[in-house]
Amino acid sequence: MKHFLEEFSKNSKKVLCSQIDESLLKQSVVVSGWVQNQRDHGHFAFLDLKDHTGVLQIFLDLDLLKKFKISLNSVLAVKGTLLKRPEGTENKKLKTGLFELKVEEVQVLSSSDVLPIDPEDEKVRDSLKLKYRYLFLRSEKLQKYLKLRDEVVHTVRQTLRKEGFLECETPILYRTTPEGARDYLVPSRIHQGQFYSLVQSPQILKQLLMIGGVWKYFQMARCFRDEDLRSDRQPEFTQIDLEMSFVDIADVLELNEKIIRALWKDVEIEKLSYQDSMEYYGSDQPDLRIPLKLRALEDVEDLGIEIFNKTIKNKGRIKSLALPSSECWNRSALDKLTKEIKNLGSRGLIYIKEENGQFNSSLSFSQGVLKKLYEKAKGLPKGLIFIIAGEESLVNTCFSFLISYTARKMSLIDSSKDKFVWITNFPLFALEEGSVVSMHHPFTMPDDKGLSSSELIEKLKNSMGNTDETSQWTSKAYDLVCNGQEVAGGSIRIHNPEIQNLVFKILGLNDQKIQDQFGFFIEALRYGTPPHGGIAWGLDRLVMILSGTDDIRDVIPFPKTLQAACLMSQAPSMVDEARLRELGLSLKKGLK
Repeated sequence: MKHFLEEFSKNSKKVLCSQIDESLLKQSVVVSGWVQNQRDHGHFAFLDLKDHTGVLQIFLDLDLLKKFKISLNSVLAVKGTLLKRPEGTENKKLKTGLFELKVEEVQVLSSSDVLPIDPEDEKVRDSLKLKYRYLFLRSEKLQKYLKLRDEVVHTVRQTLRKEGFLECETPILYRTTPEGARDYLVPSRIHQGQFYSLVQSPQILKQLLMIGGVWKYFQMARCFRDEDLRSDRQPEFTQIDLEMSFVDIADVLELNEKIIRALWKDVEIEKLSYQDSMEYYGSDQPDLRIPLKLRALEDVEDLGIEIFNKTIKNKGRIKSLALPSSECWNRSALDKLTKEIKNLGSRGLIYIKEENGQFNSSLSFSQGVLKKLYEKAKGLPKGLIFIIAGEESLVNTCFSFLISYTARKMSLIDSSKDKFVWITNFPLFALEEGSVVSMHHPFTMPDDKGLSSSELIEKLKNSMGNTDETSQWTSKAYDLVCNGQEVAGGSIRIHNPEIQNLVFKILGLNDQKIQDQFGFFIEALRYGTPPHGGIAWGLDRLVMILSGTDDIRDVIPFPKTLQAACLMSQAPSMVDEARLRELGLSLKKGLK
């Protein structure tokens, strides 16, 4: 049976709004879409018909409009003759603004109730935008973002295929592995009492593909993490995931810079070690659009300031930030900022203002001492410096916030272009509540610094149980940061089973746990594993930066709330007891 639109379009040309041009004038065409606006003029009604490519003005006899009971947002197929608009009535803002369609036949494909929201109204509450997401998707903004997302994926695919990559899917239902976040667990009906997990990332799987000889792999990988959410994080997200055999850091960085340059016409890409990034920006995700850097002030013992001398004695840090002007920093603004810094855990914020050779400070010291301190911090004329002293990680946390806060307040961010920076030489391990954890993940290759495999293994053995030793290890890990946001992260992987086993042991896993959780992987490494490495881009965050929005939900068709709920479908939802029994599960008392 023919589709009804085929019959309707007989002897006419079926076109999209974007295809309307001079070549179709006075021809019979069929256009389909939603009724966007309606204007009655005497015997005629003018409607804006919108499809996914644009808008076209149509007009029809008012009696025809009433006969078919055409309402706003109804879906129509209309047949008619394409005409030029009368002189003076053109709409130069529209691509089709020189034309209009004189409608002769109408098919109402679907009528519409009054919409509960206006998709183009940005003032609609977020909860309503999410509840009626299918309507908000009609907005010009979201349509633009979805098209951009599609273009990004297409460009990345083209770039990687030119480089010889094979697109390969990996399982979403997998086994639980410790990767730093909570898993979403899926109970098995067939193996009652046992669970799959939804993959946090295809990390082990893509390494197994390298062992399997795939050589160069990529996929648009769906990933799931049961973690607290922010405006730039969702419980399910998409990674541009890739892995390469027989590579080192330089090879991976070079390949990924090709991706960057395929997406950005004009781009700056810098490189910073983790240590320098923390030293000068207080963060491993610096925004290089901000022209501010931190300065160490450990050479202040001669000034006789007790809090500084105490910090130096306790092996803490003293850092300063010099601002080009103090103009917008009155006492009220400084008090508010000091409160913010105290909320981060610092004992306080020291500031010194300079004006005409005089110094105003939160420190009660002589002008001579304040001048020396201001000069050591490289303060500028009529400027302002901030100083924080204390434990290094706290000082860095406070200054990372300060740089961002002051840059926004003083309009110091150069938003004319995006700035990328590779962060390299990360620590291999970190200490959390007295326990050794991976800085990235446990499959990251230690930086061998020219050691042979046997020497590296011996050094790792000597590090077991020694936190001073583990803190000295650096890794072959790298992150890509754009405008202060991590957009990609990866590493060269461990391809030696003995090194992998030792890293697991340093992280506190005993032989039994290693066998239970990673036995199959350790075994796979024994069968000839090529040196390999890779990276994973956060596609959602990447598109968010390219689109200029600051909410990751804008670039995801069906996002969830910060409570990981879908207001549209009311997920998550309860299931009936019969389903639970089938899975061998029961709920605790009080849970309904």
